[in-house]
Amino acid sequence: MNQKYLMISCMIASVMLSAQNAPQKKQASVNSKVETFVIQPGREWVPIKFQDKTVAGSPLDFTSADKPAGKKGFVILTKDGHLAFEKEPGKRVRFFGPNIVHDTNTPTREETDQLVAEIVKMGYNTVRLHHYEVPIQDMTSPSSLALHAKNLDRFFYLISKLKENGIYITIDLYVSRQMRSGDNFPELPPEAYSRQQVMKPLILVSPSAMENWKSYSRKLLTTKNPYTGLSLKEDPVLWSLNLVNENSAYMILKKAPELQPLFEQKYCEYLKEKGIDTPENRRKRTFLFREFLIELQGKCINEQIRFLREDLGVRALIADLNFRLQFSLTQLRDKLDIVDNHFYWDHPSFPEKPWHLPERYQQECCLKALGHLPRVLVSSRVFGKPYMLTEYDFVYPNVYRVEEASMLGSYASLQDLDDLNRFAWAHSRRKLHDPSCKVGFDCISDPLAKLTEKITQVLFLRGDVSAAKEGYSAVFMEKHKSAGDLHTEIRGDFLKLGYYARIGTLMEGKTVPGIRGLDPFAENWQGQISPGAREALDKLNGTGWIVSSTGEITLDSRAVTLKVVTPKSEVFTFTKSISGNVASFKDGDLYQTVALISRDGLPLKESRSILLYHLTNQARTGETYRDSSMKLLLSAGNLPILMRRSKITAELKLPAGFRFQALKLSGEPNGEVPVEFKDGKYTFVMDNAARKEGVLIYHLTR
Repeated sequence: MNQKYLMISCMIASVMLSAQNAPQKKQASVNSKVETFVIQPGREWVPIKFQDKTVAGSPLDFTSADKPAGKKGFVILTKDGHLAFEKEPGKRVRFFGPNIVHDTNTPTREETDQLVAEIVKMGYNTVRLHHYEVPIQDMTSPSSLALHAKNLDRFFYLISKLKENGIYITIDLYVSRQMRSGDNFPELPPEAYSRQQVMKPLILVSPSAMENWKSYSRKLLTTKNPYTGLSLKEDPVLWSLNLVNENSAYMILKKAPELQPLFEQKYCEYLKEKGIDTPENRRKRTFLFREFLIELQGKCINEQIRFLREDLGVRALIADLNFRLQFSLTQLRDKLDIVDNHFYWDHPSFPEKPWHLPERYQQECCLKALGHLPRVLVSSRVFGKPYMLTEYDFVYPNVYRVEEASMLGSYASLQDLDDLNRFAWAHSRRKLHDPSCKVGFDCISDPLAKLTEKITQVLFLRGDVSAAKEGYSAVFMEKHKSAGDLHTEIRGDFLKLGYYARIGTLMEGKTVPGIRGLDPFAENWQGQISPGAREALDKLNGTGWIVSSTGEITLDSRAVTLKVVTPKSEVFTFTKSISGNVASFKDGDLYQTVALISRDGLPLKESRSILLYHLTNQARTGETYRDSSMKLLLSAGNLPILMRRSKITAELKLPAGFRFQALKLSGEPNGEVPVEFKDGKYTFVMDNAARKEGVLIYHLTR
């Protein structure tokens, strides 16, 4: 993403009331003299004790990284389009981790040690170092290539500690480095140097910008890290890199209006070369302009890859174009080692000033938005290549975001993705110490997000959810080059097919075992899919209900439920009642996610250590909105964190002898919980406000 959240002073609200959870569509009484809606502790919202450190060795310590990173060699591509280590070429590897953003990339040594320790206990095995450029840039220099010695040293120390603890890294070679007057771009007027991310469009048309990008990349990748003795290009801790962040030519032209004449000149040259230079073609922005941009960006990408491979000898896997879903981008993504994209549910917009309050949210439910998750999750994937999401988030304060725990990891695993990177861990060093900071995208101060990540870890990284064997590709054909417009995407039932089978794209003439190619823009393309897939689509369109081809994921968009049932885990998002093979829940009255996770890796019915999660919406005291729709956030609130109170009845078909214990957010025990065992099942009421600190997790042992 571009520049992220700044700290905003809390606005003072003049009315205090208890906010209701939107899924229940309840109305709070609001003082008629004011319109603001303020969340405060009360009957509906109860405080929980924030604890940002996980106790080592506790049930919430998910440490799984194999130390040190790189001991098995560089990450390589496998014949079936996935990832492995070069010393274990026959063993599939997946990656899972967060983004570390801005000056969180240059912490002190003490901060680094604490940061890495917590990341390891989250169960992560990778991080994306993002927006690191400005923190390590020497802003006193007239050149953007000059680096700040002290902060570069901190950056290298962070990388060394990540490596030591088994955490791999991925980076972008350009995100937000601030161009300086001494960079001397002849195509750029002086006033444009300060324009944010002007490099993105400039590099497409400026030889001097390309040389600047190369010079920076050379310096970053070839400078020896004093703590590892290796440069980044030599160190297998760097498993992948992206050329330029969020750089699709479709979206970046507007970043530098001063460059428009140069792009127009290049377009005219393109039309003349093709023999189709007419006033009408110059004026229109049809598929011709789109294909011009594809060719222009393709040349840029080819030269960047050549430079990294041939001039520098970089071995890390290379990605690019990690934003936008245009079908025509398949032509460029097909040339990359690995395909990358970004996914957000309810990303904010800013009605007054970018990245400042107030912030606008749609407050919509992803379970109800049929086709949206597969669209942003995998419609840009190219079969035969690894696929990664280097940014994803069900964004705070969306009131339905508990659904991420059941949706993201399960469908990412069904689709057989290779890497997931949450956006983000933290955007500033301050957040490493101050939990009162505005949440924004950051999970470091968001208990709901951190617990959600640990559910995603088992569904995706541990692999509890099986990948679909059946797969379908939208084949980009020669005829598609002259069809549609700048923004043509794959839409409709082909995307819904992603709830049942794997979906993605392929270039015409290419095949991948197990993947059936088709044209999703053709009439009656559904006739080319299996009877089971057709039946699943028909049922989804008729009833809102669909079961994955693996039988493990059941979505009901009308009842607004999602059920993930595997031998080692059962995860449910629902309001009133739901059941799986082992767990059943009833008497609910609000939207929530409950998960039963085998902690020792054995099937639930054999496990001796099980975690039981009870997740409801969370907010902050004093969080203020314009009205009860909660669509316009005026003030971010402060501590304590509040959660929606919930009581549900749980029935668990597990062997006799289990002891039930509530856990604190640190993983420490918080007292035994009385349960009834009768007729082969345990029954008890899960009350998340039963203890002062809140009860979001239980540990079951025998």
